[in-house]
Amino acid sequence: MNIKNTGKIFAVLGGLTALTVLSSEIFYDFSINTKSPIHMSKLNNLVQKATNTSGSEEEASAKYSGLTGTPEMKKWYAEHGEDVYIISDSLRLHGKKFKNDGSKYVIVCHGYTSKAKHMAGFVNKFYSLGYNVLAVDARAHGDSEGTKIGMGWPDRFDVIEWIKLILSWDANAQIILHGVSMGAATVLMASGEV
Repeated sequence: MNIKNTGKIFAVLGGLTALTVLSSEIFYDFSINTKSPIHMSKLNNLVQKATNTSGSEEEASAKYSGLTGTPEMKKWYAEHGEDVYIISDSLRLHGKKFKNDGSKYVIVCHGYTSKAKHMAGFVNKFYSLGYNVLAVDARAHGDSEGTKIGMGWPDRFDVIEWIKLILSWDANAQIILHGVSMGAATVLMASGEV
């Protein structure tokens, strides 16, 4: 092989490497980095605005997630929940606690680019069955801090911290984990940690 052909091969390999790095950065910004101008949540907002007939971006977001329930349920969620917080991985994470009688608890985890209040239907159902419910905003979602979406991997440790918080309230707590989409992945990974 001569030097000219070797140079062409290195040029092609260099180009493929640059293309791989660029595509990786675009994918990262689109799916993981919530502060990126091309993050998927911004695309979701555009889709929601385009399909929204009510005029409210929040209602469009809730409708798009498919998990909000009726206006009465949204009102119930807002009025009955108590804001609670934990610190996990130096991030202040938000949850909403719905106190019921007894020692049965459910931690409800939402999906990708959603938030805890979009789980109002599940929260209300578990509450009506007698459970204490803790609906949590995953890191980089809702009212929780963070800029990187971990797709459930770092969030599994956050769920462990939420469990510890519940156990500090009630040492006899019996805890169920419930998640949808990315929240389901989170609770499955968390269940492997305890």
